[in-house]
Amino acid sequence: MRGPAVESRPWTEYLGVSERAPSAQESFLHQPQEVWRTKVGPAVMGSMAVGDSVLAIQGTDRNLSVLWRATGERVWRARLNAHGATGPLLTATHVLAATGGPRGKLYAFSLQSGRRIWSEQVGPVSGALAQLDALVFAASEAGWLKAHRVETGELAWQRRLPGRIRSGVSVVRGRLIVSTDDTLYQMDPRDGRVARSVATRGTVLNPPAVSGRRMAVSSPDGFVASLDAETLAEHWRVETQSAVFGSPAIARDTVFAVTISGTLWSIPLAPPVAPRHVNLGAAVRAPPAPTAQGILVGTLAGQLLMFDPTMPGPRVRMEMDGPLEQPPVLNRGDLIIADGRGVVQLWR
Repeated sequence: MRGPAVESRPWTEYLGVSERAPSAQESFLHQPQEVWRTKVGPAVMGSMAVGDSVLAIQGTDRNLSVLWRATGERVWRARLNAHGATGPLLTATHVLAATGGPRGKLYAFSLQSGRRIWSEQVGPVSGALAQLDALVFAASEAGWLKAHRVETGELAWQRRLPGRIRSGVSVVRGRLIVSTDDTLYQMDPRDGRVARSVATRGTVLNPPAVSGRRMAVSSPDGFVASLDAETLAEHWRVETQSAVFGSPAIARDTVFAVTISGTLWSIPLAPPVAPRHVNLGAAVRAPPAPTAQGILVGTLAGQLLMFDPTMPGPRVRMEMDGPLEQPPVLNRGDLIIADGRGVVQLWR
């Protein structure tokens, strides 16, 4: 089966938007019905890429799958050299993916045919990929940040940082942001030159959320912090009392984050005069997913909950078959979920 020649809605960074809140303007139906479900592997690695016509999902069994969004039918599947390292990206005409381990590679496939266009060895890829203009960026656990040309795979530049890169790569206001064990770096996407660096006073494992010049980061060391996206100066820091393993999300001038112990934090972006928190009653690794009506949170127990941060108790509770380690995406009335058992579902 052949896919679309062009995807009208590219997905070129983690969760599709820099705020990490692709569903922030979307309304949720309180009694959605399941439209389809498709098994793509034993588990899903990283977040899926959601286009207008297709979905791209990386499995833990070395398979990259592209599904028709309308039906869940498989458009094509490609076998990679090792287990997936992160979620794939969609450009207008390509699907970009990466694998982990010592032989980790960066791949580009034709969106229409599934044909492998190129693959390049980059080492054990660590965290999210990002694409900007003609380049795709990948970070490795060994500290390498590499830029390859999307069309050809040619290495445009590479730069090694001291320490292991933990956070993957993000594009923030035209610059690259990466984090090692103790330092946040801002880099020039044209040549990899380090423009700024700042000590993080804690580990940052995930891409930051960005709105204007405000950048929010979270940490398994138990904090959420806001920094200036251009100078990297810290505006504020909120101690969450428990590890935060997912990225924060920004919507409506508020930073949302969830701790592993299941506390949902709502922190005013500037400044956090009175941050609020509510106990969800379940362990959580997935980032929160703000919508127009509340905050969707997936739990490790396989529940999808919707909360109004100003009220106790969930407004919506849905039971899934497996743990939810990535947030759902709500788009044009479609609620799209990938669970920890490799099942992708669409509800509306």
